[in-house]
Amino acid sequence: TVMYPVPSRDNENAVEWVELSDFMLGASIAGIDDNGLPIFELQSGDLAYITIKPKSENAPVKNKIINNAGLANKVNPFTNAPPVQPPMISNAQSQYVPSNKHPLQPMGVPDFAQQMQQELVKQKEENLRSEITPGVQVSDTCYIPDGRSSCAPHFIIAGAMKSGTTSLFSYLLNHPKILPLVRDPRLAGKPVLAEKEVRFFNEPTFSRLVNSNGAVQALNSYLDVFPIISPTSGMITGESSPMYICQPKVAERINAFL
Repeated sequence: TVMYPVPSRDNENAVEWVELSDFMLGASIAGIDDNGLPIFELQSGDLAYITIKPKSENAPVKNKIINNAGLANKVNPFTNAPPVQPPMISNAQSQYVPSNKHPLQPMGVPDFAQQMQQELVKQKEENLRSEITPGVQVSDTCYIPDGRSSCAPHFIIAGAMKSGTTSLFSYLLNHPKILPLVRDPRLAGKPVLAEKEVRFFNEPTFSRLVNSNGAVQALNSYLDVFPIISPTSGMITGESSPMYICQPKVAERINAFL
């Protein structure tokens, strides 16, 4: 059984544990839904949403909580619920649990840094720049990638989640010279979250597109979510993907591709 902490609906200073399916092992957090629950991006690139199951004999109950400091055996003082027991994992899963696991990292999930390092070695990112032919810097506001006729995105908002990046992006779009993404933007057929979070440079999306289609075609898929901007128009566009700040090598990828 794989357990994951989510914000308690009864106590804003606590979390409650929910059970995750085996197919979600290795998933990364892609966002937060309207209920404050994490949205996971699977290794396949699909998004998975959490639904808390009703109380049952074998499932965690709402009033069994653990505080944000990760201390076990804390209970709601207004209930008679027994202390929460730390989540257990099978011997088959224990080999994936690192010794330095963060208190709120779900049990049974492979260490993220180790997983990322393996991916980086496999795809040989040091060769990415050589695969992308440099484009032309037409002006201070317009860089045209090789083989394209439209300006590339001029800015990328990469702040932490829940830090105001959505508000900042909406404020920027009020400027008459800043354009949003295309209508119903899709990256390789998948909808762009909130029509602003492209997340092209994040795992597993980046490796999947580069390894499947090559660096040039992957870049073209990314650029297709932005509006066509003439080099002489003076208009600019950009995106807001808070998760960029959470993963290694994103800055190098942006520098190599744009």
